[in-house]
Amino acid sequence: MPPERLRDVRQQVESGQFSLTPEMQHAVLERIDDIIRDIEAADQAFEYKGKPDLADAASRTAHLFYISGHGWRRFLAASAESARAGIAIGLAIRESVAPVLAQLAAAVDVSRTTLVRRADASYTLTCCVCGGD
Repeated sequence: MPPERLRDVRQQVESGQFSLTPEMQHAVLERIDDIIRDIEAADQAFEYKGKPDLADAASRTAHLFYISGHGWRRFLAASAESARAGIAIGLAIRESVAPVLAQLAAAVDVSRTTLVRRADASYTLTCCVCGGD
């Protein structure tokens, strides 16, 4: 399962290894849980009923970059100890999302946009991920 390294860091945070305040620890644990759910959902999208759901996988992966961005990490700069937690979490996120990104890149690489002529004589390009216009 891709987020194993992230689960390890979550356990370290939960056990108090980073000496975070209770409020900060709670907030960090919630955000790690969000990231784990998105990684698992993106990974599962590739297994969807025998046919990968590339649009869902791409959406989940994009959301990962949003929720793991600078906004939630700003409170981890409060002390050297919380910064150490932020570094551990960042490294775990990269390691955990790498397999999903590799699958997504391979799937998108073989998918191509196509020019489609519609019934009203107009043309549209299809998305190489979801196949939509």
